[in-house]
Amino acid sequence: MRHIKLEVLTTEWCRLLRVVEQTHRNDDFTESGCNNYTASNGFELDSAEKPAISNNMNNCLYLRGTGVECDNDIITIPLKWRYNEWLSKCRFAVREYNAKFGDKDPSAVMTNIEVIE
Repeated sequence: MRHIKLEVLTTEWCRLLRVVEQTHRNDDFTESGCNNYTASNGFELDSAEKPAISNNMNNCLYLRGTGVECDNDIITIPLKWRYNEWLSKCRFAVREYNAKFGDKDPSAVMTNIEVIE
């Protein structure tokens, strides 16, 4: 069963996103042997190299791929970006991916970490 789980931490200056779990990568990312998945909302999950987002904040999240040394990289998302819209689309895509390829529990997708000051 394929599964993705992400964590999001909100700070005063940015949001931090981390891939917590990803069971399949590269050409094994989908059942059809593709390294990417496009959700019905147009958001793309891509397992090609390492966790990242593009500089133009397109509708894509790059997940774990060939760059295994970067598996635990933390993605910084500046607050000036349309973060809530992007995250909403991302959350939808991850939940759809999990439902389609294995994990039927939508609560097991993202975790918001509480900031304690």
